[in-house]
Amino acid sequence: MMTDTLNHAFFFAQLEQLFQVNLDSEKVTLKLIKLDLYSKDSKSEEKSGQLRESFSLVFRGPQEQQLQQGTFFLNNESLTESIAVFLVPIGPDDHGLCYEAVFN
Repeated sequence: MMTDTLNHAFFFAQLEQLFQVNLDSEKVTLKLIKLDLYSKDSKSEEKSGQLRESFSLVFRGPQEQQLQQGTFFLNNESLTESIAVFLVPIGPDDHGLCYEAVFN
C-alpha cells in the first residue's frame, strides 16, 4: 500500500524534486524544499502500540498561483498514485510561496 512508504526516508529522497497539484482548471507545480524530522514521543507510542514518525515538509510554489489551506492530491515521478496532503500556506520567501505539510 502506498501510505506505508510515505515516511521521512521517502520524502528525504524527494528533496528538491517537483510535485504537481491538479486543480480543476490548472496545474500548480510545487518543489519540496525542506524536511524536518521531529523527536519521537515515547509515551504516545506506548499508548498506541505503534511506532510513528513525525515530520514536516515545506513546499515552494509560484507567487502567482496561491493555494488556500486544504487537502490537495500531489503527483511526481516517484509516486505510483496520487497522495492526499493537507497543505497550510506559511508565507512567501525570496523565490515563491511556501506551504507546510505535517505528518504525525
